[in-house]
Amino acid sequence: MRRALVALATFLCFGCETVRPRPAAPAPPPLRVALAEPILDLWVEGAGGVEPAETEEALSRARAALGSALDGRGFVAAADAGHLLVVREQAVTRTAGRRQQQAAAVAGIVLLVVAVVVLVAIASRGNSRSPGPAPVGGVGGAVGRAAPPRLAAPLPRVPLGPPAPWFGWSLDVGFRFPVPVAGPPVRPPEPAPTLEGRLGARGFFAGDETELVLELRDLATGATVWARRASGNADPRDPAAVRALLDRAAWDQAWAQGTAPPA
Repeated sequence: MRRALVALATFLCFGCETVRPRPAAPAPPPLRVALAEPILDLWVEGAGGVEPAETEEALSRARAALGSALDGRGFVAAADAGHLLVVREQAVTRTAGRRQQQAAAVAGIVLLVVAVVVLVAIASRGNSRSPGPAPVGGVGGAVGRAAPPRLAAPLPRVPLGPPAPWFGWSLDVGFRFPVPVAGPPVRPPEPAPTLEGRLGARGFFAGDETELVLELRDLATGATVWARRASGNADPRDPAAVRALLDRAAWDQAWAQGTAPPA
């Protein structure tokens, strides 16, 4: 009887209680990003010297390719934006004469390797036809027996002493200094272009190369809130190659995927 009363009291107190789920936190508003004037550093490699006309043409095509890669990203005017995107590009491209010179060198190396392989095959075929060594024999062509090899004299055995003891004594002294780790949040580092520092290591057969550095800055504070670097063997004059490199750099950023968010 007592259990029935306890169960009835529990049902009357908690049976009508409803559980209300906690509302989810509202999603942060999409970023409104403005685009700063892109910075482009371009180096042109030629077969000998590079004509000024070739430099101007390569620079014009590289600027057009970078502008095409940034087009349609959903950037807004600076007056309506809360963040600013700074784009820096460093790239190396080759003239038509340089490409032809590299292709001719590769063809010459291939012909040289084929000639060496042919000469080695001819030489090995000639050596296979030479007569083998004659058998060692005695009188009447009988094969003589070789004398049995002499066995080396055994080395004298040196008596060894008892093994050294395996135990010993050692003393280690250490000091512990606690270092506090609490502090202000660390800002994302601002990556600097590195292609210019690698120009001296480029070899004769090096191809085109493009490096992009993206920095997203808060217009209110000027702090860098996001930064990334992407590089690859892309022709800076090819719009599709530059766009693919930019997509790889900003693949997880919503502001770089489409139209501008509403104000």
